[in-house]
Amino acid sequence: MSKRPALMAVDHPLSYARKEKVAHHRPRTLEEKVQHLLEIQDITDMLNEFTYALDACLADPTTLETYVELLTDDCHLHFPFGSYKGTAGVPQMVLNAESRFSRMMHMTSNLKIIFADTYKTAYGRATISVTNGLHEVHLDPNFVEGGYYYFTFRKNHNTQQWQISYLYLDISWTQGDSRGLNESGAAD
Repeated sequence: MSKRPALMAVDHPLSYARKEKVAHHRPRTLEEKVQHLLEIQDITDMLNEFTYALDACLADPTTLETYVELLTDDCHLHFPFGSYKGTAGVPQMVLNAESRFSRMMHMTSNLKIIFADTYKTAYGRATISVTNGLHEVHLDPNFVEGGYYYFTFRKNHNTQQWQISYLYLDISWTQGDSRGLNESGAAD
């Protein structure tokens, strides 16, 4: 495996590499502060559904319908194994990537969210740790990986629900047999 920096210089408002500060909405009144907290919770809940759908897809592939509903129709997705625009083919791409494992658990934490405007667009960053079981019964062996998600969220003007319009997954470390997961074209 070739050496790489611990953190990639991602072109995203919440990347350490972004030198200019991104203007973002800051609530001032009590009502704005309450709305701000509610919007953050709505995005957090959406991201929890997003990772749960990934974990559940091995037991029930129909959970990927929920996964796709959490994406905008014109989303841009960037994974170590390939980039995708739009939602066409996303369920099959996810199954191709995830079905090489017997079970998995995606965990995100250290979520940072800022709003670019008055609750129509937001940017997010989260750490991710994934444990993938390689055997149907035994807990070992595993493939584990970790890194960072960078997101752009847009509120759907019809449903008023937050969706992911941009996702960049930077896997900064791995341990074990990935079964080719992070190789370019592995999920095609």
